[in-house]
Amino acid sequence: LFINSPSNNSEHQCIATMMAQLETTSDTPETAPLPQPIDSDDTTCSRFRYLCQEDVQETFFPAAHHIAPNQLVWVSCSNGSKHSKKQRLFGRARIVSGDVVVETNPTTSGPETEARVQVCYPSGSNYNVKSAHLHCVLEHAKNIILVIPETDLYRRTCQIHTLPNEDFLEIGCDVGLCCKRIADTGVVLLNNCKAAPDGQNKLDARRVVGIDKSDVSIAKAKARYPTMDWFHWDAVEGSRSDFSDLESLEPDVIALDINGNRELPAVLACINAIWNRHHWKPRLIIVKSRTLHQRVRDATTESQKL
Repeated sequence: LFINSPSNNSEHQCIATMMAQLETTSDTPETAPLPQPIDSDDTTCSRFRYLCQEDVQETFFPAAHHIAPNQLVWVSCSNGSKHSKKQRLFGRARIVSGDVVVETNPTTSGPETEARVQVCYPSGSNYNVKSAHLHCVLEHAKNIILVIPETDLYRRTCQIHTLPNEDFLEIGCDVGLCCKRIADTGVVLLNNCKAAPDGQNKLDARRVVGIDKSDVSIAKAKARYPTMDWFHWDAVEGSRSDFSDLESLEPDVIALDINGNRELPAVLACINAIWNRHHWKPRLIIVKSRTLHQRVRDATTESQKL
């Protein structure tokens, strides 16, 4: 569903209009239409799809026994503890052959079989990796909003799906931990698995920018990571013209974390501002919000019942 843009009014009225609609209709924040982009001619733009993060694999990569060759993936590895199920992201790679190869390994309790897939790292090295350690990247997906309820998974998802050549913006960056993680992510040559000569695979010219309405948080981010771009700015009430660096920014991926316990209207207003106030056109929006995640989860469950 789309929110109608008020005719002959400033773009600065978009947020107020959305909130007024909630007050003057029977819709509650839990049932009101989710925000969608509107162009300057009051006609609808391409819709965004709201999707829970846990549904990405089934939605975009449904074949568990096969991954398409050349698919970009992140490879994870264990943290070193046999009892820990947590995995850390190791590096990007591309699928060489998507067919699962079953390997048999001898153990003290007898032979064990493992499903593995061959990948190629940027260095040109090929390895058979456990399929459970592969995380497919939404490399070519557009107009997607991924909704995540928890902080750790939110930051991990930002790292997985932000490409090395993409500009990244986080709204609600706090002290900068997620932005720093994105900035530190290793750079790979995406279009060729072979290593480029003379360091030519260092193609990362992207911008990583963090904004937050808390001056205290931004001061801490600047103190911790002084070489990065931080702005004390309100994404709902502010204007891109407040800072020339923001005015020229066209992020490919926008992450939104205005605290997981914020009420749903504040989260929806911020999403609406991305398109209809600031006219950013990201291919992917990643939102950390428990309330929105539950809303999208419930809607998905209902649609599956039909």
